[in-house]
Amino acid sequence: MRELARQKINWLAVFIPLAFAIYYVPAWQNELLLFWCSVLGLIVTSAWIGSATEQLAGRIGPTWGGMMNAGFGNLPELIFGLIAIRNGLGSLAKAAWTGAIVSNILVVNGAAMVVAGLRFGRVRFEMERAQDAGASLISRPSPYCCRRSTPPLACSCRRRRCPLTMWRKSPSVCASS
Repeated sequence: MRELARQKINWLAVFIPLAFAIYYVPAWQNELLLFWCSVLGLIVTSAWIGSATEQLAGRIGPTWGGMMNAGFGNLPELIFGLIAIRNGLGSLAKAAWTGAIVSNILVVNGAAMVVAGLRFGRVRFEMERAQDAGASLISRPSPYCCRRSTPPLACSCRRRRCPLTMWRKSPSVCASS
């Protein structure tokens, strides 16, 4: 608890009740102000979650601490997506989750490669792991990015068994074009 009191970011906690007040007090309702107060409140909340998972990881061990950190690291996307789905914005939730998946893959793999290169000089990777990472960048977003009702473009590869055309049961953008 003392550590939370010493952190300099905690002054942003003022924006959490302020966001609630802006939302619920009719005279104060301003969407732009509500947005920025909510953003600043989320910053301090995510710092608290990160600090709590670090402290808990120190007690339960690095394996479970890493699992908790990975789980809570995507909590804002989960909350945002659930709120978007509840309000009928399923495509927005899909786009947000797709962006989170792609950015997590790129940031984690890129940071690991940079740190490993700085620490060990030349680094060797197994071909299977590199193929897995590359395939996850290609395959994960495709179901979320495409909509069945309105295909963006016709498949131009002219292959009879195009994987994207088979998945959607309609013409689509082909990965090979």
